[in-house]
Amino acid sequence: MICPQCEAEYVDGILECADCGVPLVENLDEEEDEEYEWEGGVYNEDIDYIEIARLVSLGDILLVKSILDSEQIKYYLHGWNSYLNRIDGDDVILYVAEEQQEDAENLVNNLDFNNYRVSTNTEPEDD
Repeated sequence: MICPQCEAEYVDGILECADCGVPLVENLDEEEDEEYEWEGGVYNEDIDYIEIARLVSLGDILLVKSILDSEQIKYYLHGWNSYLNRIDGDDVILYVAEEQQEDAENLVNNLDFNNYRVSTNTEPEDD
């Protein structure tokens, strides 16, 4: 199995790239035919991101990731360690592609979170 984005190779049974979070393919030739473009959950400097939420619960983060992935919303979770499935700090900031902000907000705002704060900041924080 191969990641179509970073071209890392994986053993059989692994379905998603640990680095990119994209589904693996059996070979890259197969992927070229499909013109794979999905980049959800992977930071891309060519995308203008808007902060829409801050999440503090592991369950909430995994739920949001699942929903945004299923709707192919391009997003980035600042403060999220995807390798360890843990939060690196107090909370995780959810950024979405500016052109998909309305769709993402509709999806996220319809969820009932215990540990969720709607963001008032629309500019990414400087690191």
